[in-house]
Amino acid sequence: MFVPVGNVPYSACAAQPTVVPCTAEDVKELKEMFPNIEEDVIRNIFEEKHGNKEAIVNDLLALSS
Repeated sequence: MFVPVGNVPYSACAAQPTVVPCTAEDVKELKEMFPNIEEDVIRNIFEEKHGNKEAIVNDLLALSS
């Protein structure tokens, strides 16, 4: 059975992704693993994936192959 929520805007219900800052150490670690990929690309992917290391590595692997 559908029960309306009322006047709660959708954005108030939606979970916001956690922003994980990309540190110099993060970039250094990933740059050592993927030396042929530019640091700004690594930072962009890091931010896009919200710091999810597994997702970041998967994207970097796809770029490097």
